[in-house]
Amino acid sequence: MGVTHASATPTYWRFLVAEMRSDGGPVPALRQVTLGGEAVPGPLLDVVRSTFAGASVSQVYAASEFGSTGSMRDGRPGLSVDVLDRGDDADVDMRVVDGELWIRSRTGMLGYHGEPPVDADGWRATGDLVEVDGDRVLFRGRTSEIINVGGVKVHPLPIEERVAAVPGVDMARVHGRPNAMTGAIVALEVVPSRGVDLEALRSDLRSACADLPAAARPRSIRFVDTVDTTGSKIVRSHA
Repeated sequence: MGVTHASATPTYWRFLVAEMRSDGGPVPALRQVTLGGEAVPGPLLDVVRSTFAGASVSQVYAASEFGSTGSMRDGRPGLSVDVLDRGDDADVDMRVVDGELWIRSRTGMLGYHGEPPVDADGWRATGDLVEVDGDRVLFRGRTSEIINVGGVKVHPLPIEERVAAVPGVDMARVHGRPNAMTGAIVALEVVPSRGVDLEALRSDLRSACADLPAAARPRSIRFVDTVDTTGSKIVRSHA
């Protein structure tokens, strides 16, 4: 179709690259690749940049309530710390409160139908868990995704990033599975690449997670044909 510009979620780009590797078809000559809607892992950025070598790659952080709040083009995951504490005159300002990103936006929505208008100068929680690491604000997952393992809070996203970087993994999902002793354990679902040795891959996955804290190590690894992603979207492996 001659597509030159494409914007999609990281999940879509992961799936697209896996499909292209599987069928060996030509790589579209994209000039612009945009990722948004989910946290963007560093390894995925590297894969996208190498796959679409002629494209400019952008990450967009936005939400329906707040509008567009930031865009990064430097090839690094997360946001620049420059987005924090921009001052009272800024149309969009951000801060980190107890590990969660809060936003004040004068360019966002006016409010919800049937409810009082939103205070343009008020701060609102995004539900995104973040960590300031040097000059970056890195996303660690959603408040709703935290897995409580025997009182230890485990964030799925860093584990998914590790697993996704293991050769032979097309897609991965980390989630909590009920457990009588600890309340929950970390469970892992993996869509493997076509023709990969599953037992060897299982060993590689355990090795990749071996230095994680005990509560964060996957106790269950399942190889599946599909995974449910954010919003219960289903991503299928190649046929």
